[in-house]
Amino acid sequence: MAANVNIAPGGLRGHLEEAVPWVTVFWCFAHHLELAIKDALNGTIFTKIDEMLLRVYYLYEKSPTKRHELDEVVTALRSCLEPDDLPEMGGNKPLRACGTRWVSHKVGAIGRLVDRYGAYIAHLIALIENPSVKSTDKQKLKGYLKLWSDARMILGCALFHDILYPIATLCKSLQTDELCIVTAIEAILRATKIIEKVKIATFESLQ
Repeated sequence: MAANVNIAPGGLRGHLEEAVPWVTVFWCFAHHLELAIKDALNGTIFTKIDEMLLRVYYLYEKSPTKRHELDEVVTALRSCLEPDDLPEMGGNKPLRACGTRWVSHKVGAIGRLVDRYGAYIAHLIALIENPSVKSTDKQKLKGYLKLWSDARMILGCALFHDILYPIATLCKSLQTDELCIVTAIEAILRATKIIEKVKIATFESLQ
């Protein structure tokens, strides 16, 4: 059972226990794991990264013109990069970082941002230099550029992607309709291995 399900008298849990008393109701482990990860990251540089994911998403969400310009920037970059440095094929629009599967949405959004980071920064610069852009909008974009071009932001994105990816895989394996115990255990071991590596690693302050 998800942690946001009403457990008060008369709630879903109460109705279930009354209708089928032989059913054992327990909290969804994957949901609690995601809430724990969210709480653990609160107050770290991830808060700034999460804000960046939100701002870059809405920068393009309701602007077909900006999305078209971004596509042109990515195409231009592809023509001058080495094959190993090319961004992955797929869409260029930033992905939404919020959803019912918190960790999975963050991983997807961070992965897209890291892969298209150069294009997003290049497009920001182009927008700032565009004389048709309003001065008030330019000031906002300059603020974005100053923050997002900080090396700690992209390094933080790469770090949190590596940390959250195995956890997202674990959560997905626990939320399937037909849970495979072997697959779940393998996912737990992979996630634990990554977490142990991070625990013993030393990082320069990202605050």
